[in-house]
Amino acid sequence: MVAVDAVSRAARRLWTSSLDGLTRTSVRVVGRHRTIRGVEQASRWLQFTQGHLQGLDYELRGRGPAPDAADDVLEARVRTRLGPLLHRLDLPRLHVMVTDGVAVLHGDVVTGEHADEIVAAVRQVVGIRDVDAHLHIGLTPGDTRPSTGRDHPGPSYQHKRLQEAANAANVRVDQAAVALHVVLLRLPPGEREHVTNHLRADVRRLVEDVAVVPDILRVRDVDALIAIVARAASVSERRARRTVEAVMVALAELVPEEVADILAVLPADLKQLWLDATTADD
Repeated sequence: MVAVDAVSRAARRLWTSSLDGLTRTSVRVVGRHRTIRGVEQASRWLQFTQGHLQGLDYELRGRGPAPDAADDVLEARVRTRLGPLLHRLDLPRLHVMVTDGVAVLHGDVVTGEHADEIVAAVRQVVGIRDVDAHLHIGLTPGDTRPSTGRDHPGPSYQHKRLQEAANAANVRVDQAAVALHVVLLRLPPGEREHVTNHLRADVRRLVEDVAVVPDILRVRDVDALIAIVARAASVSERRARRTVEAVMVALAELVPEEVADILAVLPADLKQLWLDATTADD
């Protein structure tokens, strides 16, 4: 046990020294005007190293990770498990969220075998009760694999899904973003924040770029909401309705864990529009 304690202390010293060294490296990167990328790389490296050293400490002490850990701890475990696997498969990073022990995965993979391997790996993570995988099969030409470089990443899977919604409504992606902006504005602030937090950065930027739309929290009528979208996106009301419906379908796919909460806060008229749109193909 003395030897184990000594090695564990050495592991912690290694972690501390690595943190100090990486901090100095990040400062140098900042000095070279690469602040954002330097910080992101530092964060990923720190998370991986911390998990690796904690795992080493567990093994040396004959211990294992607690199965009843908090969701944020489980998220870190899942990301640690997926890191080497995604590197080996040469796949872009996945969006990972854990709620009540259920891991929700979003992202793009090349084959169904990749998806199966990823799900199997996550199921092995201690504390994960189930896996809800939303993995799109097949990378498009706009996707960037890690091996091809990270300086010019392609659009996120959420951005591509919003583009698909725009195509379905025969509008531009920025016009679809107007519809998404209005739908989000119709949610109470608390739920709106929850939903927005699930959106990837490139989609949030599209929504944030929309010109300010008057507060529509009091709008309870579908036609009134459609009229607002039509004016803001400069499209006909018929096309605005198609766009809102397409965006609702996309949003239900992108934030499945929030659908029940969204339906709970929408007024009856708008709730029915959501249900009609999202069940049209069932």
